[in-house]
Amino acid sequence: MTIYTIEIAGRPVVAFSAANRAQAEEIKEAPWLRGDLMVYVDADDVPLWDGKAELFLGEAYEEEREAWDKAVARAVHEGDVASREEAIEDGYIVFLVPVQDPTYDVFRDD
Repeated sequence: MTIYTIEIAGRPVVAFSAANRAQAEEIKEAPWLRGDLMVYVDADDVPLWDGKAELFLGEAYEEEREAWDKAVARAVHEGDVASREEAIEDGYIVFLVPVQDPTYDVFRDD
């Protein structure tokens, strides 16, 4: 298992696990991920991706792997994922920048 990172305009945005480069490419091209990248906004309310810029895929640097590990440990602790092994198997996605889903309040039913 390898941790991969997707960079947009030189900024590492997403880290995830994949068995190999081919599987990582599939995740990078997945419509659900591309949709999230166009909908989610950063701290400045700017979408993470404009749908046009190239998405660069590469093996994560140590600090990006550490961020992924820390997020997975937190998810396991909070019960969002059963174990680190499950996170690895499922290709757990971690955003490396603070993100917000501007559609979240629209769909909430409080």
